[in-house]
Amino acid sequence: GFGGLARLAPGVLPAGFFAGLVSGATGAGSGLVLVPVFDFLRDMGQIRITFQQSVATAAFAQAFAMACAAFGWVGRLYGPNAPAAAMRIPGNDLISIVFATLAAALPTILITQSNVQLTDRTLQTAFVIFALALGVTLLIFAWAFRRVEATRQRPERFDLYMFLLIGVAGGYVSAFFGFGIGEFLVVYLIFRKFPVYAAVAASVIVSAATVAAGTAVNWGFGRIVWDLALAAIPGGIAGGVLAHWAATAMGPLWVKTVAAAWIVVSSLAMIIRALA
Repeated sequence: GFGGLARLAPGVLPAGFFAGLVSGATGAGSGLVLVPVFDFLRDMGQIRITFQQSVATAAFAQAFAMACAAFGWVGRLYGPNAPAAAMRIPGNDLISIVFATLAAALPTILITQSNVQLTDRTLQTAFVIFALALGVTLLIFAWAFRRVEATRQRPERFDLYMFLLIGVAGGYVSAFFGFGIGEFLVVYLIFRKFPVYAAVAASVIVSAATVAAGTAVNWGFGRIVWDLALAAIPGGIAGGVLAHWAATAMGPLWVKTVAAAWIVVSSLAMIIRALA
């Protein structure tokens, strides 16, 4: 109710803002910020929530944050003050990347969320292991590729097959964790030497659509904790709106470094609390 919303807002609103900022600036799912925060609030006795509800609620809030961030990136890359052509990819090619990935991701997340159930303990363990591995990988990747020049503007046929594969893998992982597809796509695009900001924009758009589709299933199964979601969403929207400015101000290397560092630290904190 509204009493719960007022009680939760001071802690959850800034977490939502940080989640929207990180996810919108990097393409990484904001569940990587919100789920550890929800986990902490549960351990402190502030909320009663299962881990599956925690993931579903974070994904619901993320859908709003990433939708706002997606509009921001499209305006930034293709609006009146667009950067040099070398920093972006043609609009039609961005659309083909997004559509190819979503063609596989949307059915995958809907089928998986409707039919595959994990116990809370299994889900929490898998979440922490996957998040920690992802954080370390992103950190290594950010610094290993910091001097690689973007040389590719258009996807090839091989890339389109890979986008379908990323859609299946990312849709499956996102069904359980509320994140995954954006990280897979942004890493692949940067690895293939597409411009970093274009890679982030594509990942944010794909993430927004994928978690929004998954939210429909979570809603139907009653997995969303409403007062928690409503406390996080306004901050997430504000963070999503500001995300492309934050990303361009910090530069691609530090955006990825901050995101990876947060993922590693929050995952380790969840492990330590689980063992304590």
